[in-house]
Amino acid sequence: MITYYLKENPFKKGEDEFYGIPFTMGKMDRKELIKECAKEGSGITVPEAESMLSRLETVIGESLQKGFTINTPLFNIQPSIKGVFTGWHDVFDPQKHQIQFSISAGVLLKNYAQESKLHKIPPQKSVVNIINIKNHSENSTAQNIKKGSILEVNGQKLKYDITDSAQGIFLVGDDGIETKIRIVIKNTGGCQIFQIPLSLKVGNYILQIKTLPARYKTIKLGVYDETLRITD
Repeated sequence: MITYYLKENPFKKGEDEFYGIPFTMGKMDRKELIKECAKEGSGITVPEAESMLSRLETVIGESLQKGFTINTPLFNIQPSIKGVFTGWHDVFDPQKHQIQFSISAGVLLKNYAQESKLHKIPPQKSVVNIINIKNHSENSTAQNIKKGSILEVNGQKLKYDITDSAQGIFLVGDDGIETKIRIVIKNTGGCQIFQIPLSLKVGNYILQIKTLPARYKTIKLGVYDETLRITD
């Protein structure tokens, strides 16, 4: 599921013209992709995935340097030369010219795009955005949560510094008292997984995440827009 929101075209304000912006759930880097390839049940180990990816990167790089184009179901790569040649006898000069590799989507990637499901969300105004909550515990919905339940929060810029007492995941009750989550299973920019305290009182709570994102000097607050009901 790809979430998106609309933003007004700044060049045509007042004309009811908007454009869609995908709301990313985070980034998958090389290490995370390898870990995902080798996840439980795949039959592939992390060293095997690492070795295969490294070999693939080397083969693609060397093939491009030999003048080949790369055509795969996922992507296509071809070389191009940037710069102007002044006459038939002019030759490639690194001072004037540059070799570039252009990449385009393959058939498989295009199919993924066509088959993707989209979900519209309200415009994003906060730096820290909480999109949705999943309850991994049985017999409990996202808004009717039992004590001890394992929750997963998805969004953007959710990662916080566990060594800073001012940052973290908080549940704010109707009385205004904050309860900080102590048992955290996963702490990344796009996902937080944690346990609801068993000692928490029954009642209604607002979920907040306080974090200090990169390039910011003050702590930013993200608030889930639905009230959570904690039950026994």
